[in-house]
Amino acid sequence: EISPEEVLASRVICEPLHLFMLCSPNEGAAAVVLTRDDLAGAATAVPITLAGAVLRSHLPGSVLSESTPLSGLTDDSVPSPTTLAARAAFEEAGVGPQDLHVAECQDTDAARELISYEEIGLCEPGGSAELLASGATALGGRLPVNPSGGLLSKGEPLGASALGQVVELVRQLRGDCGPRQVDGAQVALSHTVGRGANAGVVILTR
Repeated sequence: EISPEEVLASRVICEPLHLFMLCSPNEGAAAVVLTRDDLAGAATAVPITLAGAVLRSHLPGSVLSESTPLSGLTDDSVPSPTTLAARAAFEEAGVGPQDLHVAECQDTDAARELISYEEIGLCEPGGSAELLASGATALGGRLPVNPSGGLLSKGEPLGASALGQVVELVRQLRGDCGPRQVDGAQVALSHTVGRGANAGVVILTR
């Protein structure tokens, strides 16, 4: 655990972000086993459904570079890859942001998580600070985000990040998360971005 005071005491990296507001590079691996509904049977105590899985890249436009944050575009009217992926995943799963019970969002830094709230549709554009301050995204709130601690708590294992989120959410939907469990979770969303130029959104249901 780390206190807000310790975070703010760490050195400034890029105003207003301090060192402890950024996750560290890490190594790791994740795996899932998928099966058809008719084959799951008694072997799966609590079956979880992969309701939607979408990957989107940025749209053509004035791209600064592959490493440009967010959509990679200078035109803010063009939807970001996260927004494109989230809309498509919600449509594929037949749910909307209002139906979510828990989410694991990209939080390579503290600001990225707030931006994700808006791009996914958890709040209106410009509403992320208010959503956070309301306590809605905290454990016990209306829509807990990153109850695992996110990448900020464990580092980013790069290629394993997205699938690691899925593993965490399967555990949430099965009620296997102990002190970080979101009570009654039935619908979950994971979100990751790749250098701002692409984004993936997965929706799981119980």
